[in-house]
Amino acid sequence: MSTHPDFQSFVPYINNLEDMKQRLQHVEDFQQTIQCMTQNQDHLPGGGDPHNFRLRLEEVDRLYDIRVFNNPTTHYKVFLGRVSYNNTHIFVQMCVKHCFNGFYCQCGIPSGFIYLSCNANNFFQVAVEEDFYNRDVMFESLCNDNYIMNHYYIIPRPMTNMKYISSKMPTLTFLTHIAINKYRKTLDLSLLPTILLNSVTDYNKISDAAAHYDRSLDIGKEWA
Repeated sequence: MSTHPDFQSFVPYINNLEDMKQRLQHVEDFQQTIQCMTQNQDHLPGGGDPHNFRLRLEEVDRLYDIRVFNNPTTHYKVFLGRVSYNNTHIFVQMCVKHCFNGFYCQCGIPSGFIYLSCNANNFFQVAVEEDFYNRDVMFESLCNDNYIMNHYYIIPRPMTNMKYISSKMPTLTFLTHIAINKYRKTLDLSLLPTILLNSVTDYNKISDAAAHYDRSLDIGKEWA
């Protein structure tokens, strides 16, 4: 196996396949113990089943982040990148907690997740926590790869993906969007000015994706 020919890393200490393998040891082995899902449980390109997806590091062509955290009892592995899949690309977020009792927590709950998306903007807005990942670097990379990206949306979240990430209150910029989103089922959105309507529509899509993301991952259990 060799590094993807179009590989680009935005992590200073990761330059090739071997560097990734050293940071994510046994990645092929522990994936069978963690849940894998896509936005709204859609099939992957080519009709692939997300539950059968396996992250193969030689297929990674964009590496946005990769980290390993250790404490006396637990190891945390985090991956954020893009992979080649069926002649297209999929964005992948993988978070794994490895206890000394194996790749399952003592309570029997799978110790991590893989989240997949074919939509660059949704993936960026939903999965890329602003307090943890370098959003500016990833945003610039996605734009350079000719993805159409929306504004930065700070979506109100009930909880964060990992307990060591602090919650953020929504900025004043989107208070109008938040209010409209809350009452959108009873409002006639067609009465809004076109510019505001388009912006609110984009915001609602991201908000729905964020809510699905939070529910799907059953946040709080894997990282408690």
